[in-house]
Amino acid sequence: MDIFQQKNKLIIFCIFLFFAAQGCVAKKETITLMPGIKEPMACSDMLLMDTGPIPYNDFVLALDSSYSGYGFDTCWKPLMKKAFKEGRVIPTKHLARAVHVFNRNDSKDEFSAAVYLYLKAIINGNGSYGDKEKMLLVRYLSFSIKTADSKQDERLEKAKLVCSRLDPELYGKYFR
Repeated sequence: MDIFQQKNKLIIFCIFLFFAAQGCVAKKETITLMPGIKEPMACSDMLLMDTGPIPYNDFVLALDSSYSGYGFDTCWKPLMKKAFKEGRVIPTKHLARAVHVFNRNDSKDEFSAAVYLYLKAIINGNGSYGDKEKMLLVRYLSFSIKTADSKQDERLEKAKLVCSRLDPELYGKYFR
């Protein structure tokens, strides 16, 4: 019986070793409870591509982080110009800043786009139309009329549109 017991012990030990090895060697599937945090896109990468595929949160983060300081000239301004050209949705806070930043003769297109989008945001309920906005609208109308190439100028048409919706009385003064 002694040999029989040794064989049984050896068999049991081998079976135990086999199952233990399976537990250590077998493929283990891990379950991810939370996806990893994705790093936001760098502004330099955003400037090299169309703004359309850029996630909104990354776009806003880039604008917010470069709102002042070193990144203002290297990120905020070029990213805003690019967004204007490509029709990107821009937060009202940044449009208001763009109105002031691009209020120069060397950036007529950007100024016109910034004011139009800012006033359009007010029409869409993202702000209120008060005395400051009315002054801005009057200056925008004067600017659009002076710089228009013809009566069908795109910037002039946009100025007429926002004026007719924000201030019909002012529209009557300027265009009737």
